[in-house]
Amino acid sequence: MSRELYLYKNKQNIEEENEAGENMDTIKIRFAVKDDIHKLTEIQMQNKNGYYMFGRQTKVMTEEDYRKDILLRMEQKSEFRGLYSVEKSSQVIGFFFLYFAIHKNGYTNLHMCMEKEYMKEYGEEILKKATAHCFYELNYNKINIQTLETDDMFLEILKNNSYNLEIVQREHFYQSGRYVDVYRFGTVKKDFINKIKYDLNTQKTQKNDAKLEIEAEYDINPGANLLTGNKIDLTLMKAEDAKTMYDQNLVSDEKNFASIAASAPDGLDYYIKKVNKPNDFLFFSDDISFAIRKKDGQIVGTIGADSIDMRNRNMMIGLSIIDKDNRGQGYGSEAIRLLLDFAFFEMNMHRVYLGCFTFNNDASKIYEHIGFVPEGTNRDFVYRNGKYYDEFTLGILKKEWIKIKEGNK
Repeated sequence: MSRELYLYKNKQNIEEENEAGENMDTIKIRFAVKDDIHKLTEIQMQNKNGYYMFGRQTKVMTEEDYRKDILLRMEQKSEFRGLYSVEKSSQVIGFFFLYFAIHKNGYTNLHMCMEKEYMKEYGEEILKKATAHCFYELNYNKINIQTLETDDMFLEILKNNSYNLEIVQREHFYQSGRYVDVYRFGTVKKDFINKIKYDLNTQKTQKNDAKLEIEAEYDINPGANLLTGNKIDLTLMKAEDAKTMYDQNLVSDEKNFASIAASAPDGLDYYIKKVNKPNDFLFFSDDISFAIRKKDGQIVGTIGADSIDMRNRNMMIGLSIIDKDNRGQGYGSEAIRLLLDFAFFEMNMHRVYLGCFTFNNDASKIYEHIGFVPEGTNRDFVYRNGKYYDEFTLGILKKEWIKIKEGNK
């Protein structure tokens, strides 16, 4: 059996697979481990004149400085970025590092280093595998590579992997008594996939005649406020909102319809924590929340998302209109539409979903009217008033929401 990626595997795993008949000549990629540190430092020292990120210090970098930098990057491993070792015949011959990754924008920088003697023979294959990993596995959309050197061999490796020169930062880096240019190359997922057919099972590449079907886009005014509606706006929650929501919650039945927990009123501290929690989209916060506010500034409820999965680009949303007098006014449905705009056009989500209990049939009809599609039933999921009830799951895809938006123009 041959696999493309050998992530989370140590050398013992690889040796066991090799004994079982694994092809020893296959180029393999895995997360770097501490046993690799000396070899990775040696490789980086061979390439220190070609890359500037490891040298952005006032002093000249020593071998020990590089070792500490590499070890730090090794420890910064996450599901979106990290330091990967490249092996051939169980020998580390190179590495690549993903840094400054902004997954909301589907963007990362890639730094690749190889032993000089292997660059000509394996450089193109390794960059191809690293790029495919970013696009096929981590779901990035754009990769940049920055370098100080642009020799013909490296340019050919970049070109054959659909990387093009995009920016020349003139005299951006000071090295050995003079300023030198920094070259930024980039590729976009659609360009890479359209140029290269990459088979993750057989690890082969060939020219691709078939074009990738690109996900539909929706053109909006970049200056538009996505959170402003006709009846309500989605805003940040303010300190004074905590007391208002707490007072409404004391006599509300909203929790019966919206919560899987026991429907007892929440304390004031709960709402104070809720209004003080930041919305952090840059560093992969797993939830967001907004106040649903009428045009006169009165808060009528909240809407937000949890279980945000940036790699797969999906999230679950929840709505709460606490005061009975504010229900049936269209505030909730408009809030959902505004949040869908925000999710798809600002957070770059692919799918949004929600749950609705079977005794809340009116809400289910509203969700379907907005455009959500019933996807299944979670049987006997919630216990209310001495009886188990099912939960409906409904979802909507970005392409489906775009079609609805275009139909409403």
